[in-house]
Order: sequence, then structure tokens, then C-alpha cells
Amino acid sequence: MDISIRDRARGVMVGLAVGDALGAPVEFMTYAAIVERYGLPGITELRSGKVTDDTQMSMCTAGGIIDWDEFGRDDVIECISMRYKHWEESDEWYGRAPGGTCMAAISSGRTVPESKGCGGVMRVAPVGIAHLYGKAAVVAAQVGHITHGHPTSDASCAYLGALIDHLVGGVDSIWDAFSIAIGVLADDYPDPDTFDAVTQAALFAKVPNHNPLLDIAEIGNVGTEAPHAHGKGWVAEEALGIGLYASLLHSEDFESAIITAANISGDSDSTASIAGAISGAYLGMDGIPERFVERVEYRDELISLADELVDIRERTTR
Repeated sequence: MDISIRDRARGVMVGLAVGDALGAPVEFMTYAAIVERYGLPGITELRSGKVTDDTQMSMCTAGGIIDWDEFGRDDVIECISMRYKHWEESDEWYGRAPGGTCMAAISSGRTVPESKGCGGVMRVAPVGIAHLYGKAAVVAAQVGHITHGHPTSDASCAYLGALIDHLVGGVDSIWDAFSIAIGVLADDYPDPDTFDAVTQAALFAKVPNHNPLLDIAEIGNVGTEAPHAHGKGWVAEEALGIGLYASLLHSEDFESAIITAANISGDSDSTASIAGAISGAYLGMDGIPERFVERVEYRDELISLADELVDIRERTTR
């Protein structure tokens, strides 16, 4: 598809926020409760456009990369960490349901070694936009590792960083980008749980059930996805797998992708945010329905961050 890198980058930043805002009102609800409140197929419109910590931390990731580039510092991870610390010390996260692992790790300055919660992977998509001399996967893993130290979190972050990098770069199809990014798991981050989740996602997207909830139930091996269950997506590989599944299943339809990812019993804002980032990278900002773009919080700032990350990408791909 003939979509510019700048439009794809804007699609990532605005897309992740739109998915986040769609899923936020139903994050702690079961699928049965979602349908009871909103009817089938569940929540489909941005109620307020308000985002959660997922978007705010993604913006901090982008801001840290921009600081690193602007001020010529040696360590991009240090710059991103400083952004997280400033956010944690502010009042910006009040009412946004930030994850306990993220807050504890940022406050103490120490990674939680055994955590593979989705609070790492949900904030690394901006790394893929920036490219960073071809090191997007490695840097994305390091960004997640600031708070979440489990190898599965590292691998999930690396995969998403690589996937976004290839999509923004204009790989011909979303399936090609999926296949190329798998190499990161084979060569550098050989984590079986992440590999299982992303390959399960692709398999079910290729041959879907009539009810996506049945497919989502099989992605990953931790949570239990059912109408009345606590749900899936609370851990890194499942959040990644569900977001990827929704984006592959509805590869030409941003709206359907985020609706599928949000209407689950699990971590709806994170899964839909990841789906929004992936679909936005592939379809570009023009592929996001205008009614979502107009309503989402931080829209102008997200677009500005995307443009600055593209400038960095252009400098680090020469």
C-alpha cells in the first residue's frame, strides 16, 4: 500500500491511544458484563476519548527518545527512564489505573525481576517508529525491562518493536511483517511463551472461529478467557498475542480490529492499544475512522510526537 512513513507513524501513536480509549471503560469487566451494558458486539465507540496509563507511558517512551536525540545523550534508556520518573512524580496518572509493577519499579528505580505483566509491552510501540539504527527490537526489550524483568516480557517487547519498525518502514503486507519479526524470537529472544502466543495468534487469524472469544481463549497459557472469567491479556505475551490476532484478523479494518481486542474479559485497554498500534502502523492514520481521531485525548500531541520520531528514523536509517 502506498502510505507514507509519516502517516504510518501517526497511525501508531494515534491508533494506540484510540484503542486504549475504547478499551478503558471495560478494562475490569467480564465479557458478559460488557455485552449486558453495551449490547453486541460490545463497546464500539469512544465514550469520552480519555486514555489510560498505556498511552501516557507510550508518550513518555516517545518523549525520552526525542530527548536522547535532541540533547545528544549516550543512553536512550536513561532518557526514557527519566520521562517515566517525571510522569510517576506528577499527578498526570491519577484516575488512569496505572499498573502496580510499573509504579513500584519507577518509584524505586529497580526492575521487578519476575514480572511479565503487560505494563512493559503496552508502551514500546514508539521505539519501532524511531528505528534507532536498526536496533528497535533490542531497545524495545530494554525499555520494557526498566520495570518488568521476566524474559517473556523482554521477548514480547522485542517482537512488538520489530513488528512496528517493519510496518512503519513499509513492508508490503502485515503478514510479511509478522513473519520477519518472528526472526527476533528465533535469533535473539527465544522465549517459548511469546513464540507460542504470536504463532497461535497468526494461526487463528488465518482460520478463525465464528466467535473471536474462542480464538482469544487459546492465545497464551496463563489467563482463562470466557464470558464470565477474569480474562486474558494481563501478561505480556497474551496482550501482544491478542492485539496481534485482532490486527491480523481484520488487517484492512482498524475499527474491527480494536473492537475485537477490546471486547474481552481481560485487559481490554492494553490489548486494544496494542491492536491499535499495529493496525495504525499498517493502515496509516488515514485508516483510522475520523470520529475516533477527533475524539481521542492528546491527539495533537500524539501526532507531533510521531512526526519527531519519524525525523529520528530518517536520521538513523542513513
